[in-house]
Amino acid sequence: MQVDDDVSQEGIKTAYRQAAKFCHPDVNDAGHELCILLNEAYSTLSNPVSRLRYNALLEQALQDHEDDYSGQPLSKWLVGHKMGKNADPDESRAVFVDECACIGCKMCVWCASGTFRIDAQHGRSRVYAQWVDNEEKIEDAIASCPVDCIHWVQKEQLPSLEYVMRNKVQVTDVGTMMGGAGHVADVFAAATQFLKKRDKDLKDRQWQVRQHSPIQEEARQRAADELVKQQYSWLGPLAGMFARNMQQGSSNVRSEESHGRDQVGQRRRAPAAAAAARAQQQATIPVERSLVVISKQDK
Repeated sequence: MQVDDDVSQEGIKTAYRQAAKFCHPDVNDAGHELCILLNEAYSTLSNPVSRLRYNALLEQALQDHEDDYSGQPLSKWLVGHKMGKNADPDESRAVFVDECACIGCKMCVWCASGTFRIDAQHGRSRVYAQWVDNEEKIEDAIASCPVDCIHWVQKEQLPSLEYVMRNKVQVTDVGTMMGGAGHVADVFAAATQFLKKRDKDLKDRQWQVRQHSPIQEEARQRAADELVKQQYSWLGPLAGMFARNMQQGSSNVRSEESHGRDQVGQRRRAPAAAAAARAQQQATIPVERSLVVISKQDK
């Protein structure tokens, strides 16, 4: 719908009406399919509850983008592919190498050269593609490993295991490990911890966005404006003007930092708005925050 993620409900309605004109079947041959997507988007964003859930998922997607975590396996999944040796659509098994324990003997590469390759950086084996070799060759590779570092896992485990293996745990080169130096990490425990933290962060975001609905936020803002009038009398408008000027100044200072964040295709947000939000978080507690209980995170 081409709107900022902090757009008002009225802004969503306006954007929906404009997009609906473009999607009309008399104007666009693919209008029917576009209208289906448009109506689904409008149904989500026009409902305060579903919009809050969507925003929480969006924040998680942005965090995954910053962490370079796609939620997809890093090895190629070739089940049913013309190059694959497994055509079973219900196949859920995958093979994974614990590179922390691998000694780089290359036995697995000799047994199943399509599946395994040696990582040039650390000299350890790594799965390049799933099921590009048949099951017999893969089993031979597993049996030939002298340190039992090759494991059958479920396909849904691959994204976290392979991501953590390459990005979260420390892997030393084989020579250093064989010399008794370096730390051998438990990649399975690290992957479990990574998923637990990710799920906790998502639940925390969902809890935060459920604290106040858009209607409650508008009511809080009206109450805050009234407090400003009562406390500062005729200085209230000047105080608001001063705060806006300060936020604009902060946006200029942080423009370079906010630029990268605004380029993420999953969300549109004006740089000034993002900078103003960060400035508010870093500043002292505003007047309207005195109307609610301050959480530990706020402190």
